[in-house]
Amino acid sequence: MKVLKCVKTDFRMMKNNAYMFGIFFALGLFLSFTKETLIPWAYLYMLFVGLVFVTMPFFVQTRFIAVLPADHVHRVFGRYLYGSLMILLCSLAGMLSGSVSMLIRGRTEWYSRPEMFFLILGVGLAVMALEFLATYLLKIKNPQLMSIVRMVPGFAVIFGGSSLMNALQQQEHVPDFLRWCLANTLLVSLLALAAGILVVLACAAVCCAHEKKRY
Repeated sequence: MKVLKCVKTDFRMMKNNAYMFGIFFALGLFLSFTKETLIPWAYLYMLFVGLVFVTMPFFVQTRFIAVLPADHVHRVFGRYLYGSLMILLCSLAGMLSGSVSMLIRGRTEWYSRPEMFFLILGVGLAVMALEFLATYLLKIKNPQLMSIVRMVPGFAVIFGGSSLMNALQQQEHVPDFLRWCLANTLLVSLLALAAGILVVLACAAVCCAHEKKRY
């Protein structure tokens, strides 16, 4: 219950920016229609949004967090659970907007199916966990530097993902490993999801140990 209270507090910090997610969702849907390539822009864009906004509680953290009836373990795991839920919501939004676009266009590429959702969710969880780990360990005080740390993971995912999808379109130059991944998309996506969950748990454990030493 204490973990859930910490999660609730983190979401309360985000409530003033909740309207922005509706705007970004609409923009992601718009991009999925305007892009003529087969790149799943809706998925990548919503994951980018999630990775940028998920660290916001670190910026607006108030003294109220310190007086919650919870120790450092509850606070850290609550923060990671909040982050996981945020990535889940953004992945669902990406799947919804991408699926709507594919349905209207009459396309049936593999990334319009659940496999893409599992893959994006797994990648998002892993990147979010590492982002939180860096935030906890580095304790960056400079606002400009912290803003860069917030933006870099999201940009890395969206540009890396788009470059990978561009490479996959060139069928004659696709490496054998990627061909195997395309032939086993469900297995690969489930492995990515499992890896993402493991990274979250491992990073949360490291952050708990770090916070315990601090306090």
